[in-house]
Amino acid sequence: MRGKRREQNDFDVGSLFPAAFGSDHDDGSARSGSKSWITEYLVPFGTLLIAALALLAQHVSLPTVVWPAVILYLLVAAGAALYGPLVRAFRWFAVQCTEARLARSSRPRLLETLRHLGRLLARDQADTVLYVVREVAQWDELRGVAQLDDPEHIETLRTWASSISGRLSNYKRRDFSAFCHELSALINQYNRFCCQRQQILQGVIATGKVPEPRLRQLKQRWNVHREGHVEFVTKWTDLARSINLRVKRRVCVEYYEPLGTLE
Repeated sequence: MRGKRREQNDFDVGSLFPAAFGSDHDDGSARSGSKSWITEYLVPFGTLLIAALALLAQHVSLPTVVWPAVILYLLVAAGAALYGPLVRAFRWFAVQCTEARLARSSRPRLLETLRHLGRLLARDQADTVLYVVREVAQWDELRGVAQLDDPEHIETLRTWASSISGRLSNYKRRDFSAFCHELSALINQYNRFCCQRQQILQGVIATGKVPEPRLRQLKQRWNVHREGHVEFVTKWTDLARSINLRVKRRVCVEYYEPLGTLE
């Protein structure tokens, strides 16, 4: 599972150029075969034929029909030579137009995603799983639990979110893919942190050291506030998949470990 998540989280910046301009292997075997036939046989043969005709024309008068045939060959050869670059240029232009429209249409949802994430990370929001973690970490029964509350890591996530929010106000279309990738990486880090807290708390519950009244309180509060977290991650996942589908490459992380309940 970790290998799968790592594979899905990777972002290959080097793939942006072939994704925008295409590659020599994108057209399929049939098209490659026809292009190979033109470049390997027709063009060399025609070049020799034109050279022979030019040499022959210096000594004898050639029929009029020869010159239209020569012109037709030159047009075919030029088309074969320009086909690949023209297709790649068209694909690149189409990608630019698609991303420009997507950047404009997605901006309100990206802003809402950042605002929602800011609420989930805020210190004074009592209806979040992070607030539950911070509160129960002060219980005498849980004070000795290592890494349950990690204020420095949470503050890092807050700073990261604030940085992204500041850049979103004036980001340009060319920044769209990198921006979405960074936002998805931040959400993935936040979600992973919460999942790790759930696993730690579940391990504490298994020890039987937490009194029953507090145990019921812990389970109830976590399971209730977990719903808001799950709703946020689900909405973002849908948006991330939509973005990846529109740009035809994996810009955003699409898999997020589900946050479990406390049993």
